[in-house]
Amino acid sequence: MALVDDYSIPMMRWIVRTAIETSMRSSEITGLRKGQVELGKRVVRLLETKNTVPRTVPLSKAATELFREALAYFECFGVSIQRVLTDNGKSFHSALFASSCLELGISQKFTRAYRPQTNGKAERFIQSALREWAYGQPYSSSDQRREQLPAWNHFYNWHRPHHGINLKPPVSRLLVPRKNLLTLHS
Repeated sequence: MALVDDYSIPMMRWIVRTAIETSMRSSEITGLRKGQVELGKRVVRLLETKNTVPRTVPLSKAATELFREALAYFECFGVSIQRVLTDNGKSFHSALFASSCLELGISQKFTRAYRPQTNGKAERFIQSALREWAYGQPYSSSDQRREQLPAWNHFYNWHRPHHGINLKPPVSRLLVPRKNLLTLHS
């Protein structure tokens, strides 16, 4: 675990640690929506799995803390979650989910049925990752490809111009004071 905890990109560290703690597949972890995680009950409800059968994954205390840590990480950048947009799955219409949103001061919104366009940002990120990182250059091995992910992810978020935000990188949208840039930008 020490090697994982020393990983430079927090999101990748959480993905690996969550996979270890829960035995979830990386695609299940990266596809999670906030409404699928019920910290009060310490479970994750997976709607789509490899064998297409929904399942509930119990969360250990360590896994529960991982999810809390992820929320705290984004708060340090001044990113507060004001509203959550989910599909119309039963878990998102549950009283538990509604009360969790209310407790955290998060307004709850639902996508219109059969409108995948509302998930466009996530889909676009996946396309960019595949085109620019995974298959953008030849790698001699999967390990070499995996080693390049942190550098590409850093470039994508801190340096790469994005057309949707006037050719600025995503970090430019955060309220990060310039004097702290060196401590955040490593």
